Amino acid sequence: MKKISKRIKAAVISSVMTMSFLTASPDVFDAVTDDTMSVNAASLTLDDMPSEYDYAADWIWNNRISAEDSTGSKGKRYNVLFDQIVAGKGTLNYVVRWQSYKTLSLAQREGLEKVVEDGVNNWTDYLVGYENWPYEHVDVNIVGWAVLDKNCILDPQPDEIIYDNLITDYDSTYDTSNGVEEIPDKLPSAPEELWSFNYFNDRTHEYPGTRFDMYLWCTQGFPNIGGCGGDWGQRLSDNAYLAMADSQSNLHVHVHEVGHGFGMTDFYGGEGESNGFPPGGFPGNGSSIMMAGSSTEITDFDGWMLRYMWSKISAEEGRFDLANAQPETTESTTEELVDAEPYGDIRVDNMPAKLEYELGEELDLTGLRVSLFYFPGGTIPSSQLDEYSIIFDNVNPLDYSDDFIVDTSDYDKTKAGKYEIKIKCTDATAEKYWANEVTFGVTVNEFGNHDHNIIKQISFSDTITAKTENSVTFAENGTFTFEGDYYGSDQQKNLANYDIGDKLEISMSVYADNLIYTVDSITLLENSRTVTGDVNRDGTFSVSDATAFHMWLTGAEIETDTNLLAGDMNNDAKLNIFDIIIMKRMLLNS
Repeated sequence: MKKISKRIKAAVISSVMTMSFLTASPDVFDAVTDDTMSVNAASLTLDDMPSEYDYAADWIWNNRISAEDSTGSKGKRYNVLFDQIVAGKGTLNYVVRWQSYKTLSLAQREGLEKVVEDGVNNWTDYLVGYENWPYEHVDVNIVGWAVLDKNCILDPQPDEIIYDNLITDYDSTYDTSNGVEEIPDKLPSAPEELWSFNYFNDRTHEYPGTRFDMYLWCTQGFPNIGGCGGDWGQRLSDNAYLAMADSQSNLHVHVHEVGHGFGMTDFYGGEGESNGFPPGGFPGNGSSIMMAGSSTEITDFDGWMLRYMWSKISAEEGRFDLANAQPETTESTTEELVDAEPYGDIRVDNMPAKLEYELGEELDLTGLRVSLFYFPGGTIPSSQLDEYSIIFDNVNPLDYSDDFIVDTSDYDKTKAGKYEIKIKCTDATAEKYWANEVTFGVTVNEFGNHDHNIIKQISFSDTITAKTENSVTFAENGTFTFEGDYYGSDQQKNLANYDIGDKLEISMSVYADNLIYTVDSITLLENSRTVTGDVNRDGTFSVSDATAFHMWLTGAEIETDTNLLAGDMNNDAKLNIFDIIIMKRMLLNS
């Protein structure tokens, strides 16, 4: 695809571990143009920051960025855009995730490449000549197109890489829709082994093809004035990105989302609040592109905040290899592209150490190791035809729950017999193209030598009538005691998290004296907590509840007297990112 001439413009914002969602009224859904930025970073240092900016910058860093670890400094998740750009030696590669059935002309695809490049450089222009930032311009490229239908790409060029065989089911239940179009129930992707997101902790990783750093996720049916972003990329509607492609200019919503990629935060709360903006407001013109509805352009304070952040994280020992940050010069070559079918294989490298069990013994898969080989296929350079990727090499599949399903449902510790354990790869194309499942057997012997009380399995639906630190009493089934990790580190199965008045459907294994051995499953049938979303137990649902729940999801410390189960906003008995999305949507509409 013909490369568009570069301009020094960019705007990107994205959180490290989480998503942010931005909405704005149509009158502020404007394009970011050359006139919206004033870049003057030559020979500047942090000492040159206007003194009236000091307090606000310090407050945002200490109370928002550092507290939320949005730059990954505490957790050493070094994958914000600063890290990606330096790791790429001044280059940043995108794959467009075209979750749409609308067509893309060659001119629009070229326009999108200009959009993503301008979007990044609108921000990094503020870093040019500032302290030890090593680049005058960040070269941003679209290196692949992940599509639902290859026919969406009109007039495909010989050098364009198109992925149309990595398509999975997609549940849009918790997405906001534009109310006119349906969000597709399929999601296209690029090969995971090419995404630097998966290898941020290994900057020397050798990719089996052209790496990409960010997704530009374009969704049909998504709101035209909303978006979200993170260190994975940015997501807006297909209509919004088509408009940007046609005009070859950035909408401020995209600029906001790209900005999260640097670790900048949203400002949903009030003045001085834990998720709010600095006391006294934003210095300068009193606004920020990172506060929804506040500004349609990067402000001078926003630019200085980006410089401030670079000063902070570039001083972290071992984070950046600035001595080798400049791009390497190589001669470009043109190579024939071919269409190739995917293939793969899964195998058991090592069986578990324990295959024989006595009655009552828990299954133990210690020692189990598998390997996974995969070739993604698609339109690729001919030199890659004989290459395949070792996705997992001699690993325990239990450590990779997103990639493997270890089905132990056949195993019954209460009955003697032989049982089958199944291991399945979750790759969406595996069943179609290769054998994606292996099995092995274990045996439970009829007689054992147990000194402790016999374990029995029970299941019932009942209401909690009393509770102590180490016991819970049900109305019809009596009192059960517990200690230690009887819930397998799954807080949903921890009876200590349920209150008097809760009605549960529960299945568990207990000793003869009603000491709980394991809780196998719990479903909350009736909730004694009358306020949905009241995580902090103050009797109302507010921004502070969403903040506490968001902090828990990202692994941050929270107050011990919290009711996480109240955060199950969609009542699916799971606590995850979909609940925080619903919280934010309710707060924005309140």
